[in-house]
Amino acid sequence: MGLLIGLIGVLGAAPAAGQTATVRGFVTDAADGRALADVNLVLEAADGTTNGAATNTDGFYAVARLAAGRYVLRASFVGYQPVVDTLRLAAAELRRYDLALERTTERLGEVVVDAGRETSAAAVTAGLQTIRPADIEQVPSVGPSKDLAGYLATLPGVVTVGDQGGQFFIRGGEPTQNLVLLDGMVLYQPFHVLNFFSAFPADVINSVDLYAGGFPARFGGRLSSVIDVQSRNGNRRRAAWRTTASPFVTSGRVEGPLNSRGTMTALVSARHSVIEQGAARLVDRDVPFLFNDAFAKLHGVVRGHSRFSLTGLRTYDRGTVGEDVGLTPLNEVRWFNEGVAGRYLFLPGTLPVLLEVLISASQLRSELGTREEPVRSTSAGRLNAAFNATHYGGAADVQWGMFARTLKLESELGGLYQNVSTEREFVTEAGAYAGPLFRLGAGLEVAPSLRIHHFPSQRRTFVEPRLRVVYDRERHQLSAAAGVYHQEEVGITDRRDAASVFTAWTTVKDGKVPRAVHLIAGYRARPASGIELVVEGYAKRLDNKADVPEVLAEFLSFDGPAFLEVIIDPQANVYPMVG
Repeated sequence: MGLLIGLIGVLGAAPAAGQTATVRGFVTDAADGRALADVNLVLEAADGTTNGAATNTDGFYAVARLAAGRYVLRASFVGYQPVVDTLRLAAAELRRYDLALERTTERLGEVVVDAGRETSAAAVTAGLQTIRPADIEQVPSVGPSKDLAGYLATLPGVVTVGDQGGQFFIRGGEPTQNLVLLDGMVLYQPFHVLNFFSAFPADVINSVDLYAGGFPARFGGRLSSVIDVQSRNGNRRRAAWRTTASPFVTSGRVEGPLNSRGTMTALVSARHSVIEQGAARLVDRDVPFLFNDAFAKLHGVVRGHSRFSLTGLRTYDRGTVGEDVGLTPLNEVRWFNEGVAGRYLFLPGTLPVLLEVLISASQLRSELGTREEPVRSTSAGRLNAAFNATHYGGAADVQWGMFARTLKLESELGGLYQNVSTEREFVTEAGAYAGPLFRLGAGLEVAPSLRIHHFPSQRRTFVEPRLRVVYDRERHQLSAAAGVYHQEEVGITDRRDAASVFTAWTTVKDGKVPRAVHLIAGYRARPASGIELVVEGYAKRLDNKADVPEVLAEFLSFDGPAFLEVIIDPQANVYPMVG
């Protein structure tokens, strides 16, 4: 740990040196006040040299290491009117400059032609794909409520087992090896019993970062992938509401400002399935599935330079999965997700730094069998605390952070489930990470990082190096990622339940924690307007499989070939072709 603290100190101090100026701020949509990610901002000096940055998911940007003088600032984003302004910066000045961009469309009679899509199914860089609500809207769904699950199911390397179970396998990883986050809160079972739906309807999503491997040091505790969901804030300008209904699900959403200045907003969304009353009549047979979810978010701006939010989520699922292969109602499975997350974003007044504090609590409860007398039950709960910082330094930004969490795992398994009857565990984890992002010019970015993860219950500390490299030359992009990962908290299933999705959570025994090594390399080309081609290969090595529960060990014993992905996306209102 001392090594990482020293690295943080050296890296964090570097950007603060000198008497250069910094411009930073938030970029929002002028119509509703939502944060705009991936907005390009360029500052051009009098001698023609340029410095630039792109906004993050909070709409925040920072351009550091600027010499004193006059600059022309240009902000541009697809579908919005560009902004041009002139700034005069003094030595060591920390300038706050917020922007609200106006939307723009071209109208041809009754047809509205949008300026283009922000992302595409082919926009994959070393395993990372950023998904926007507009992307999810392009995918056909079983009802009017668009959902993240429907989009994920179209991606290469993402596999579901039929249309039931709420299980997603990403590039060969088990569902329990996927780290799923909502505003920093861990969700154990984020997908509903029908694979068409998740806990994330499109109309509450701001952005989703899907790492199908090679994820950076900020994320850990899982072997396969990361699905990092950031919810959007409520409308800051006016109140709005929406209701939908279909034979599968009904939904409602309400949002709006809570004060006259729009500095406090609320967003509430709820869905309830009507499959047993609606879809069952269409197919003239019982469809024994029920699910619902409720989402709420409170967001506020404090004195212009700080943001806070409070997010809550609750889901419920019930279904008899595998009934077609002869299972009985004793195999009905039910699960409940509950969670709350608090987030505070702070900009110090004297340093080019963005600080973030996250505190969250979440719990999953699962049952198998009748509600009166369940055959098996399990619960997994956790309390998380994390601190993250980003130092902006021009040619190199530095990210670092610390985290601590406690977990409570309980199971009542009837004595026949992996030879376990009753188990209760309390687990603690702690660690830190750090890493710079070097911009070396000519489109080359290198981001090495290091994560130190301590498992007191196992009396083990793991050092996990990570690396991401991107070389972007407009029409051509080369990317690569590599890393080491460990997972102490694992989910197990009983091999006798051939079609059941009941999963019990436990910790690895015998002191050996499963380890994965990822290696990803990709090439992305844009040969013509509206066409993108991606070829990406990856390899995973899994160790310590003999010391994990028996069923998980059988899965880890499979050594398959590297996976090759080729995606052609015409970036039109047409279902993307994947292969």
